[in-house]
Amino acid sequence: MQATFSFQRLGLLIRKQWAERARLYSLMMAAVTGLLIIAFILWWCASDQTLYVEPLFIFFFVGLFLGGCIMAGMSFSELSGRTTGIYYLGVPATHGEKLVCGILFSQVFFNAAYILIFFLIRAAAFGLVATNPRLHLAHLPNFVGIGIPLFRWYLSLLYVAVQTLYLLGSVYFERFAFVKTTVTGAVTIVAFVLFMGYVVLPITKGENVSFADLGVVRMNNGYGEMLFTFPLWLSKVLLFVGRYIWAPVFWVAAYFRLKEKEI
Repeated sequence: MQATFSFQRLGLLIRKQWAERARLYSLMMAAVTGLLIIAFILWWCASDQTLYVEPLFIFFFVGLFLGGCIMAGMSFSELSGRTTGIYYLGVPATHGEKLVCGILFSQVFFNAAYILIFFLIRAAAFGLVATNPRLHLAHLPNFVGIGIPLFRWYLSLLYVAVQTLYLLGSVYFERFAFVKTTVTGAVTIVAFVLFMGYVVLPITKGENVSFADLGVVRMNNGYGEMLFTFPLWLSKVLLFVGRYIWAPVFWVAAYFRLKEKEI
């Protein structure tokens, strides 16, 4: 077998994985559909005559994070067992093709199916509301719509990064990948918070420091406010990296980790 990437082999690998996991994927999407229907029923029953739209936003992302991370954590579950691992590594496909196949099923097909299912259920629920004259849709009081699309965009970027982290965990850890990835992520967050609280802040000698964004730092030491700004080009680079670098980094790490696994 050639070591170069082949779309023909990738297509065969996708067909092979679908044939072997079609039942598992179908059951998982059926479970997601059932949970979303239950969530919509609870949303309906918790309201009297006014159904607020905003809780659906929470339902959508909670289900997406849970389902997407579980799906990503199962991407390379064959590697958790010796027999299945040898069989998977012996499949005549390059490591890049196997990684792309895992990304397609866990981060493309699942996300597309989840979004389709959610909005179909929402459309059906809104249709039922429209047929009942006693019910009507509304927004929460004092709800501020300004900035919500941007917040959703950042939350989507966070989701892609977290889901890719679980995909990396499914390659990196041999057993209990989902649990170990969750613990590792939680420990990393706690370590970062402790580092900021016990290392960075003491360096400022008790001065009031705030990071307005990735390009501006404000310090107030009691004598006045000092403003430090990065060059515009550096601020743009840092902002771009902070938004989009995580998923590619985790994909590359997953590729090299998968490449290390030999029979």
